[in-house]
Amino acid sequence: MHNRIAVIGIGYVGFPLLKALGTNDKNSVIGYDISKSRVGQVRHELVLAGKTNIVTTEIGDIQSANIYISLLSQLQLIRIISQIYHA
Repeated sequence: MHNRIAVIGIGYVGFPLLKALGTNDKNSVIGYDISKSRVGQVRHELVLAGKTNIVTTEIGDIQSANIYISLLSQLQLIRIISQIYHA
């Protein structure tokens, strides 16, 4: 089974998790963060590391995931879930 995993929050915990999950051919992993500067920084670091993970600030880009891993507070997560289902 091919998993599409969304890592929500790609800070100092989420970014290494994003890279680790992306090493398995059975997973496609997308990172999501609200910070455009953080997403830009992560994209740059992924290119330097030779990784092809997708990172985005667009909530619609993670709607097709079948597994969601959140590294956010409960309140932040409720806001994200609300946006996913009302997008």
